[in-house]
Amino acid sequence: MAMCHELNVENGLDLILHTPGGDVAATESIIDYLNNIFDGNIRAIIPQLAMSGGTMIACSCKEIVMGKQSSGGPVDPQINSVPAHGVISEFKNAAA
Repeated sequence: MAMCHELNVENGLDLILHTPGGDVAATESIIDYLNNIFDGNIRAIIPQLAMSGGTMIACSCKEIVMGKQSSGGPVDPQINSVPAHGVISEFKNAAA
């Protein structure tokens, strides 16, 4: 937020993403904030990797720029650092 404060928002934003991902709530907050400030005029640049939350941020942009060495990863929602798919699977096993 501090970095965006004095930018000319009419020029849009080139956002360089290199991340293993992160918390879904933080990801959603970043997406909402940037889209409100830049009116959706955001280009994601992925030089190497954007996993999970990084993929979500990139997909929320109007354009994604990637090179030969770039990769986006699957979105992996987690509950207390445990993959949500595993929690659901274990719950189903316990309930059976």
